[in-house]
Amino acid sequence: MIRIGDVDRGRDNNFNLLRLIAASAVLGSHCWPLALGSETVEPLKTLSGYTLGTTAVMVFFSISGFFITKSFVSQASVLDFMTARMCRIVPALFFVLFLSAFLMGPIFTILPISEYFSSLETYRYLLNNLILIRGQQWTLPGVFTDNPIPAVNGSLWTLYYEVLCYTLVVFAGLIGILRKSVAIFLPALAILTMIMVPQIHDSSFITKIDTLGWPFCLGAVAYIYRFQIYLNIIFVAFLLLMLVLTNNTVIYPIFYGVFVAYFALWFGFIAAPNLRVYNKLGDYSYGVYIFAYPVQQMSVALFQPVEPLTLALLSFPPTLLLAILSWHLIEEPALNQRHQIGQLLGRWRMRVLTRRFSD
Repeated sequence: MIRIGDVDRGRDNNFNLLRLIAASAVLGSHCWPLALGSETVEPLKTLSGYTLGTTAVMVFFSISGFFITKSFVSQASVLDFMTARMCRIVPALFFVLFLSAFLMGPIFTILPISEYFSSLETYRYLLNNLILIRGQQWTLPGVFTDNPIPAVNGSLWTLYYEVLCYTLVVFAGLIGILRKSVAIFLPALAILTMIMVPQIHDSSFITKIDTLGWPFCLGAVAYIYRFQIYLNIIFVAFLLLMLVLTNNTVIYPIFYGVFVAYFALWFGFIAAPNLRVYNKLGDYSYGVYIFAYPVQQMSVALFQPVEPLTLALLSFPPTLLLAILSWHLIEEPALNQRHQIGQLLGRWRMRVLTRRFSD
């Protein structure tokens, strides 16, 4: 059998394709509430207890846990690690926020243009969503007020938790938790939290930490123990069986996260030359993820009432086009400049420290 560590070399894998599939699944999942209202139950939710979108985001966090831990271990410094993460997230995020506030917003607002641009909410939308802290702003003045859901980009909430997980990796690395001898306590602690916390405190924040932090933690531990974890379709089937057997029990969420994380790593590393042809195109998943929601909302505003499947067909092509442009014009160039940006930040930090000591 093949171990993860045996195939974790370079970028010759299926993860770009898997991330695109996951981002497209989030788009598809959002079609139900955006077209029919927030109370609409997506078909997969009745089957598994999780929406297709939540499952897809768990796939993202599983992959992220693995590769973010790998990135931290391999980076020369914490500054280099954080610079690489910033270059991956911020440039395209700024672009979609800017377009939403200053191009899409003026077109779709029901307010007079002068009133729209004189509202502080227009400018706060860009700032509040760019700094990636809790308390994000979901609406723009007078925009999508007649849609079933008025939010401009409801997908962005996960980015806060992504950055939070990055920070936890840094903290865990600095205090030595990423060593093999103690890393196994990470999933043990996460399991205890998942079982105990919901019983004593009903909090959407804790629920989201559980839902997304669990697969991220599993991905991180999978990297640390990559030479002890084997990839096998039989184990995928076994975990699927465990989902069926534990359904409606307190440990079902635990096995659901394990299944999603293991399946993501198995799919990402299986030898499939035909699938890896996709790598020649680029990584369009982040662009699809952050552009899909505004494009869907514009489609609803223009064509409502609209059915979920129709909304998916209307919104996916322009979303993919924007994602392609974002990757080639913004994301890839920013990633290519991450080392130069890291050096500039390093020199700036040294100047600040020098001034403090001289003062």
